[in-house]
Amino acid sequence: MRHHLSFAVAALVATGALGDPITFTHSGTAAGTLDNVAFPESAFTITATGQTNRRIDLPFNAGWFVHHDWAQIEIDGLGTYTFTTPTRTFVNNDLAIVGFSRAGPLPFDLFNGPGNNVLASWEMLTSIELLTGTGHTLQWSLLGAPNIVTSAGILRLTDSASVATFGATVIPSPSTCAMLATGSIVLCRRRRKVHSS
Repeated sequence: MRHHLSFAVAALVATGALGDPITFTHSGTAAGTLDNVAFPESAFTITATGQTNRRIDLPFNAGWFVHHDWAQIEIDGLGTYTFTTPTRTFVNNDLAIVGFSRAGPLPFDLFNGPGNNVLASWEMLTSIELLTGTGHTLQWSLLGAPNIVTSAGILRLTDSASVATFGATVIPSPSTCAMLATGSIVLCRRRRKVHSS
């Protein structure tokens, strides 16, 4: 009975952990246009949130991606804008690189990088400390691809390379913490009963 209870609690905790919120942060530098108004090369930071239980395999099992529940971009000197076009964050384990891309049937990459060996085994279920390397903005104006629309209009970044950073933070949901606490209490009480009998 004790073993069955331990397994049940472990399964509950594991199931809850799969649904934890995850926040992604991508940063780099690029010039571009916002609502058809040009701006010079500027630092930008993309912040996006998703759920770890929405993680999906990349084709050919090359890695994973998570659709965003919400995403925004802060551009130095301009402001902060929310994306209304669906987006996602991905990791390509084969290439050991992360990126930000369109979501949907035409998921063209928008910002790739940095690359780091730690990404070869990252499965988007855990936090990852800030990584620094080279990143590339690309395909924001790709012919035939959906425009990237923000709360201030269409955003187009030029194809370019820059120093890039990436980080991810998983926040255990209250339900996961509650299940873990409940499971611990139940196991402790069960052990006491076994020892006292």
